Amino acid sequence: IEKPTSHISTDGIYAYYTFDKNRAILTLETDLISDQTMEICHQLYDHDELVVEFNGQVSKQQHKTDIIVDNPNLWSIKTPHLYELKSRLYKDNLIFDEVTQMIGFKKIEMSPNSGLILNGEKIKLHGVCEHHDLGALGAAFHKETLKNRLVMLKNMGVNAIRTGHSIPAKGLMELADELGFFIASDAFDVWKKPKTTYDYARFFDEWIDKDIRSWVMRDRNHVSLLMWSVGNEIYDTHVDLKGVTLTHKLLKTIREYDKSENAIVTIGSNFLMG
Repeated sequence: IEKPTSHISTDGIYAYYTFDKNRAILTLETDLISDQTMEICHQLYDHDELVVEFNGQVSKQQHKTDIIVDNPNLWSIKTPHLYELKSRLYKDNLIFDEVTQMIGFKKIEMSPNSGLILNGEKIKLHGVCEHHDLGALGAAFHKETLKNRLVMLKNMGVNAIRTGHSIPAKGLMELADELGFFIASDAFDVWKKPKTTYDYARFFDEWIDKDIRSWVMRDRNHVSLLMWSVGNEIYDTHVDLKGVTLTHKLLKTIREYDKSENAIVTIGSNFLMG
C-alpha cells in the first residue's frame, strides 16, 4: 500500500487507559512518518455520537495525548460495548492519513487469591483452544464463517479462546471484541529447537523480534485481549536454562511494544527448567 510522505505508521496508534473514579483517562501514542509540522485529530464515537475530540499540532515522530472520557460504557463478555476511534493526520484541511479502529474500556484485576475480576464481577473463564482452520472449508480465513462458529461457541457458554499456535487473524480479534470473548493470543509453538524439519525454528533468530513487533502492535488495542502467550509446548524450555533466558527475552520484547500491559504475558509449556 502506497502512503503519502507524511503518514501514521502501520499499527502506530497505541491506546491505553487508567480510571479515575467514573472517568477514563485514555492515552493515545501515535507514531508518525513526517518531515513537516502536521495537525492530528482524534475523535471517539459511541455509535454515531461524538463523545470527545482532540486536535493538536505534531512536529515530532511521536505524539502523545490524554483524553478524558466521562462515565464510559464498559466492555464485558455479556455486554461487549465498543467505541470507534477515528484518527486523522492533516495539514491545511488536506487529509494525509486516516485510521479507524474499535476500542473498549474494561476494569480488570487478576491475582492468585481473587482470580479474575471484570468490572467488579468475579469471572470464570470457560475456554477453548481454537486453531485457525475452518475444518472442511480449509485454512483460508473467512470472517462470516468464523463468526458463525463463535456464535455457536458463545451459545454453548464459551467466553474465552486460546489461539493455536500462530499469530491469529485480525478478523478473529475483531470478532472477539464484538461478541465478547477473552483472547489468550498464542503466537508460537517452536523457538530455536525444531519439532519438524521445516518449521519456524529455521527463521527464529532472524524473525522473532520482527514478528513480535508486528503481532503486538497490531493487536495491543483490542479490548478482548487478555494474555500474550509466547509459546506452546516449547522444547527449549524442557532441556536447559537457555529456555528461561529466551522466555525473559520474549517477555521483554513484548513489553517494548505494550508497556502499559494491556495484556499480561504467559507461556503454555509443560515444563520450564530453571
